[in-house]
Amino acid sequence: MSRLLGERPASGDAVNRSALRPGQKSTPPQKRRISFWYWAIIFLALLWAQSVFSHRDTQAITYDAFLQDLRNGHIAEVVLSDSEIRGRYVAADRDGRKAFVTARVDPAVAADLWA
Repeated sequence: MSRLLGERPASGDAVNRSALRPGQKSTPPQKRRISFWYWAIIFLALLWAQSVFSHRDTQAITYDAFLQDLRNGHIAEVVLSDSEIRGRYVAADRDGRKAFVTARVDPAVAADLWA
């Protein structure tokens, strides 16, 4: 009957045309959209996983232990920030940790502690 009325069948239309009532038009299937919130949750989960696994080999040490390791040549790299000192050992310690973090101490306070 659609050919008699001059209508063309839609290409790729998966609707059973015999199930349609006369005069009823078929609607194309709607595409699924992934919500913004799904992407945001995935992104946050990846950030969390990265932060958990990147600090896994880091050991918190005292400032005194840091100075001792520095004098003994066990430290390969140091990064200073306002509140902490992070670095990497030349070789992994006995626990397999390759990095360390310690609180940064003011040089004047450190001098008083050593005096």
